[in-house]
Amino acid sequence: MPALNFEKRFAPLISNKQKTHTIRPERKRPIKQGDKLYLFTGMRTRNCVRLLEIQCTRITNIEITDRGVRLNNVFIDPVDGDYLARADGFGSYEEFLAYFKGRYPLPFVGTVISWA
Repeated sequence: MPALNFEKRFAPLISNKQKTHTIRPERKRPIKQGDKLYLFTGMRTRNCVRLLEIQCTRITNIEITDRGVRLNNVFIDPVDGDYLARADGFGSYEEFLAYFKGRYPLPFVGTVISWA
């Protein structure tokens, strides 16, 4: 029963089921398809709110580099990148890439955890 914490700005998108996945670094205990996910904002604070309890429907490997995004070792085109970014709660592919470049050293290697 993995618990995932989200920035407050993503909370309405998760509650409204507009954000349908999250991208996370690889974990010691990987999340698997079929696992029940507990999605929160403000974990480990008195402002903790459970947003959603939902089943993981898919796990996809992702690598984000300066050259673009690879899903399961295949580079995606900007149209698919825009879809990926919007499903992750960003306004555009460019905003998505800027977020990851600012937050993690590239290349970023992790998983896309989907629940819809």
